[in-house]
Amino acid sequence: MPALPLFPLATIAVPGGELPLVIFEPRYRALLADVLALPETERIFGVVAIRRGHEVGAGRAEQLYDVGTSVRVVSVHPIPAGIRVGCVGVQRFRLDARVPGADYLVGEVTWLDEEPGDVDALPELVVQLREAWLTYADSVGAPALLDPPAPVAGGVDGDRARALAYAVLDQLRLPLAERQHVLEAVTTSERLQELVARVRREVGLAAALQARPLAPPSVGPSLN
Repeated sequence: MPALPLFPLATIAVPGGELPLVIFEPRYRALLADVLALPETERIFGVVAIRRGHEVGAGRAEQLYDVGTSVRVVSVHPIPAGIRVGCVGVQRFRLDARVPGADYLVGEVTWLDEEPGDVDALPELVVQLREAWLTYADSVGAPALLDPPAPVAGGVDGDRARALAYAVLDQLRLPLAERQHVLEAVTTSERLQELVARVRREVGLAAALQARPLAPPSVGPSLN
């Protein structure tokens, strides 16, 4: 089991999704320095959501979720508040154990494969999710996201279906526990099913509340 530096956060990272951070705590400055000392293609660390506790201060990160996502560092800019770091999600992992001794959290992890699941169901699930998302996006002013996956041999390219699912998960505003649940789905088809149900639910709530599109809020990077 590989050892991976870990960054506990009050959110999830999604494969393919962007994750901006501002790092200022000494332990995470140390983590970043160690990661940047590696070759560019190996500059990764794990992001794991906090089940109980906080990112900083008393009672921080008392309990973590078991499944997280590795992220690759793609940009680093010093700023007065700390270091602004741009990351992109890479691959999910399961946290098996904590490794003692480091200045920051390190975990033994198992990398999780991306299985397609019910291949025959993928085309219809992709259509359902895209239609539901377009309705949701029109209601609340969210981005339209990806084009429909191109058909391959009469079906849907599994990589494109997976990318669509993660893109929706990255943009859909859900409670952390729900986002984590979808992230932990074993297969792409299961993840698509989970997202179809949740996006449709949010569409119904938006209609019931007579929601109108709003300008996207100015959301800065997570401060850690």
